[in-house]
Amino acid sequence: MNTEFVQSHIKRGNRNLLVIGLLLTIVGSVLTAVSWFPALIAVPGLFALGAWVRRIVSPNTHPIYKQLERYGDVQTIVQQLNREFSGAKASDVTNFGEKWLAQGDAYGLSIVPWTEIAWLHIYTKTQGAVRTSCYVRVWSRDGKQFVAPAGVRPGEVEQLFEDLRARAPWAEVGYTAELQQFWNKHREDFLRRVDARMSTRQTTFSPGNNVASDGRSFSAQSR
Repeated sequence: MNTEFVQSHIKRGNRNLLVIGLLLTIVGSVLTAVSWFPALIAVPGLFALGAWVRRIVSPNTHPIYKQLERYGDVQTIVQQLNREFSGAKASDVTNFGEKWLAQGDAYGLSIVPWTEIAWLHIYTKTQGAVRTSCYVRVWSRDGKQFVAPAGVRPGEVEQLFEDLRARAPWAEVGYTAELQQFWNKHREDFLRRVDARMSTRQTTFSPGNNVASDGRSFSAQSR
């Protein structure tokens, strides 16, 4: 079976969907011998199995392919992605390509062109004084959120943020409640500001697979 970048993520996601579907369904069914309430555990398992069947029966309707449709011919884009991320394994890693940003997850892959990125801001979750999770929220022009995870050690999420910002210098950066409201209610005006910056700025990275002009690797492992 093809093990290139996109196909390997599809294979991994389908496998995980099947495993979690079977696990929840079996556990929920077994526990019904004790009480009816645990049967509710089986419901999401059945939904997961249904999604797995749809992906197997109709591979072309896979969410990854549907996601790519808005950017052009799917097969052409898949070939481009496989070239850009050649050698990258299917995992929960943020991958920086020449033209694309890709983020794997347990059930698939989120992909966005650099030119579609409109807004970046850091999100950190803390418990007491301890960081428990850190990531950069990446918003594309169509309003979809793309999450790039980072480690919880000091400086890791900030470095990822700066790496992303270097690739999309036209994007709005930072978070305020007012900016969120502007994004939600006045998207066209928000994007006009982004477009104005895009027309006057040039990206500073050189072409290459996951490598910036200074030679640094642009991959952030989720921890």
